[in-house]
Amino acid sequence: MKKIKYLIFEADGEFFGVEIKYVLKIKDNTKYFELPYHDERYTGLIQFENKFIPVYNFRGKNKGNAVIFIRYRMEEFALFAENIYDIYEFSSEEASARNGKDYVIFENKETELINLENLTQGGSD
Repeated sequence: MKKIKYLIFEADGEFFGVEIKYVLKIKDNTKYFELPYHDERYTGLIQFENKFIPVYNFRGKNKGNAVIFIRYRMEEFALFAENIYDIYEFSSEEASARNGKDYVIFENKETELINLENLTQGGSD
């Protein structure tokens, strides 16, 4: 039974997990540049390592206490989070699927494991 490590965080009052191997960095909230015209998946730009990367419109959150920088395949983007909890390991046997999404129980709360393929291809968040 292979376990996968996930970074657990809270956004918009809900718990989420993103596979840790795709997390580049976590920073305290940093300056965010909102763009008037943009792809609806992204709400603006944020500076990361001397370049600007898009901020993903995750759950409509454009602000938070922390920013999670992610690289999935060749795409880099950021997510805002209200709280960062810890890194936890879950096996695929611990996850239950519903509406095309995987969930696990973390601290007695249903936690959605983010499918980065869907997220980056414009699928459901």
